[in-house]
Amino acid sequence: MLVTGVAMMLLSLTQSLLVFYLLFCMARMNWAGPFDLGIYGGVNNWFVARRAFATSVATLAQMAGLIAMPLIAQLAMMQHGWRAGWLAIGSVTLLIGFLPVWLFMVRRPEDLGLVPDRRAADNAADGAIKAAQTNYPEPSFSRKQAIGLYTVLVYPVQAGVSLHQAAHLIERGIGPTTAATIVGTFSLMSAVASIACGLLPRRVQIRYPLALIGGFLAAGTLTMIGIHPADRDILLLRCSAWALAAC
Repeated sequence: MLVTGVAMMLLSLTQSLLVFYLLFCMARMNWAGPFDLGIYGGVNNWFVARRAFATSVATLAQMAGLIAMPLIAQLAMMQHGWRAGWLAIGSVTLLIGFLPVWLFMVRRPEDLGLVPDRRAADNAADGAIKAAQTNYPEPSFSRKQAIGLYTVLVYPVQAGVSLHQAAHLIERGIGPTTAATIVGTFSLMSAVASIACGLLPRRVQIRYPLALIGGFLAAGTLTMIGIHPADRDILLLRCSAWALAAC
């Protein structure tokens, strides 16, 4: 979060397209790599029985920030230009994203003398613990199974659309404030989708939801091509299709 926030603040000083892409890609790679690994690694350490729901809550918190970010940036740009927008985004990232994590985040419950939720509910007897472990078996994957092309292929599409989305909407005749609201709406729909995915039964194989999400991602991206100012009333429906991919 520190590197991401600083990179976004430095974007306000750039005079070069090459420097812009270097800083933007640095921030984006942090978001797609160490950032997610830290959040969901911590969630997985703390939650077992309710891991899916806890993951949805964590994603909801992320999406809440992404709802606010475009609007914050737009307000700053309306007053002082696009450089002020990057300063505002970087400042909010450091204030809300970096400081609470630095001060309060604990890697795993054992560091505080606690246990994950599965064991805490069944610590009265060893038999109950074994029964809980049977009901909620801990998945085990090899490195080959865990690393796939899905994330590698999805993130460039999602990041590319996110980078050019507001500019594309404005070029199609949508007002800047409306465009920022639409970008925020994408994150809002992603938050709704994350809660829905968290309620999926554990017996559903992850390949099927991922395949469905990939289809929504492709469909939502293609619908961006034909956007016209007269389409304002149906933009929310298009947002819904795209945003399901973020869960």
